[in-house]
Amino acid sequence: MSAALFLGLLGHTAPLAAENTSTPGLELAYSLERATQGLSISEDGRKSISQRYSTTLPPQIVELLDDNSTVLYSNTAWNSYNSSDPTSDPCKTFLGIDGSRMGPDGRYWTVNGSTKLVGANLTNDAVDKLYYLDAMKASDSGIDDVRYNAAGDVAYMSDTAGALLVMNMTTGRLNSKTL
Repeated sequence: MSAALFLGLLGHTAPLAAENTSTPGLELAYSLERATQGLSISEDGRKSISQRYSTTLPPQIVELLDDNSTVLYSNTAWNSYNSSDPTSDPCKTFLGIDGSRMGPDGRYWTVNGSTKLVGANLTNDAVDKLYYLDAMKASDSGIDDVRYNAAGDVAYMSDTAGALLVMNMTTGRLNSKTL
């Protein structure tokens, strides 16, 4: 199944692909082989696309470059998880992208496999913040998204079991509130 991004989302003035869409007023801008989970655009226009885990491919985060090519973000190692490889480290790779967002602190944040919050610094493209969430979530739930307060020092993460995790982004301390 092919996923498509459209001009209105990317802000392009000309289509990147020659295909037409069946929706009047939209033009196909870019087509991917894998379904996307989300698109985030930084203040300076960088486009990050998260793609879901499949049974045959690892999860991926890619950056869509100006020449319409993509590169793995933040690097190949973070996008290399393989559940059938016992040496593949789930603590230092993306397991599945549940939510992603450009943060007010200049990082691209992903909620990853419901177990960790990963922050990649957009200045040097390196993962420099990593918070493990297993201790705060219920065993039968998962963290599926993140939002920030205006100052960027508090993160709010939704839990599928009906809780809201509130994290102090300076200290990494978590509080959980049942909804």
